[in-house]
Amino acid sequence: MRALGNDVLIYGVTWLGDAIMSMPAIEAARARSPKARFTLLARPDLAPLWRLQPALAAVDVLESGGGTWQAGRRLRGRGFSCCFILPNSFRSAWIPFLAGIPVRRGFRGHWRSLLLTEIAVPAGGSAPLHQAAEYFSVFGLEAGRVAPPRLDIPDSLHDAARTMLGERGPGRWMVLLPGAARGPAKRWPPERFAEIGRRVRDSTGLGMAVLGSEQEQTICAEVADGIGNGAVSLAGQTSLPLLAAVLAAGRIVLANDSGGMHLATAVGTPVVAVFGLTDPRTTGPLGETCRVVTAAGAVASRAIPRDSARARAALDAVGVDDVLEAVHSLLEATREPA
Repeated sequence: MRALGNDVLIYGVTWLGDAIMSMPAIEAARARSPKARFTLLARPDLAPLWRLQPALAAVDVLESGGGTWQAGRRLRGRGFSCCFILPNSFRSAWIPFLAGIPVRRGFRGHWRSLLLTEIAVPAGGSAPLHQAAEYFSVFGLEAGRVAPPRLDIPDSLHDAARTMLGERGPGRWMVLLPGAARGPAKRWPPERFAEIGRRVRDSTGLGMAVLGSEQEQTICAEVADGIGNGAVSLAGQTSLPLLAAVLAAGRIVLANDSGGMHLATAVGTPVVAVFGLTDPRTTGPLGETCRVVTAAGAVASRAIPRDSARARAALDAVGVDDVLEAVHSLLEATREPA
């Protein structure tokens, strides 16, 4: 990686899962240039989460609805020596170009190559490469073994999570994330989440916290009701930073291939993830305390429609017993010594 100036801008990605997967590369870049000041340009809804990322000195909000010209003009004169552009969109290269940032590095495509001063080349050739490793290429770094991302959660958020979870306290909850922003193509049936919740509750005594976005309140309530005693739905009741703190208080997380799954890895909670047609080699959870359960014979694909009969069939083929075995195996593997 070239020597960086004092002030470095990173144009952040749009989705929660992508944001978490980009964090290891940002942390590695910061470690290579400890004297540089890293500022990340973030979407408003992700900005509070990015402020928990210790590699960043500042988070600048890309206002929703704000014009491209205005954004470029606002960044002009801020003294940024370079901009690492993580998204692949034309706009994400156009704004740093308008801002006059002298070095602009990102992947080619979307008619934006002339806006970049350096073209990043993805590593890995034809072999499947985890998305987290791809971001290393933007910074000109070799990924090697990608470490899990990390977030610094302040005590005030841990306290708020304990208050929300109540008397059971941290470590006495299984967290279930039955939603996925990409829609039905990534959602294991909610009744199976409920069955797992009942069986794990009965065998371990753990409480069941069902979490999701405001848009996922219905599906989360369905899962909590299906579990019954000991289950609570907190969907729509947490900000992203508070969601991170609640995930950190969990003993284990069961999730679909989703942003919440990746967020759980960033706070160090063991994760069991259910995958249908999406490829865990490219978007699977990072870290040693993760298990992925897929249907036998499913042909993975990096990009699938929001709803797909093939994807739903692949998810439907993932059995409850297989997921339950993964949950109990991970609980045993991560059990603290007596």
